[in-house]
Amino acid sequence: MTKLEIINETVEYYAEDVTRRATRRRATRAGTCEYQTADGRMCAVGRCMLKPSEDMKNAIAQLCCNGKALNAENELKPQYRGHGLDFWGYVQRLHDVCRNWGEHGLSQVGEHELSNLRRLYSKE
Repeated sequence: MTKLEIINETVEYYAEDVTRRATRRRATRAGTCEYQTADGRMCAVGRCMLKPSEDMKNAIAQLCCNGKALNAENELKPQYRGHGLDFWGYVQRLHDVCRNWGEHGLSQVGEHELSNLRRLYSKE
């Protein structure tokens, strides 16, 4: 898949049902991303992986926090490979940032972020 296809697929997946986002729902940590929740919801990068594992949870957390993730290329499903850590960081942040999402999909802020991502990757 191209970067734009992955971005669009990700937005469509979570916009169809925003409760699919893998975020904590507790009041003290509401909106905090989780790689995989106890009920099976997955984060944006996690849903593109072959299978869940603690190593990948840690790699994704590192990717989102400081860009120093393990080489996760072989952990991705084949159709998602070949795009690099910077790209996956942007996709993950689109998922993670609570203000990007409303009750029925992307918020106005999220639409702006999506527009920026599409512009950034429109020529790749």
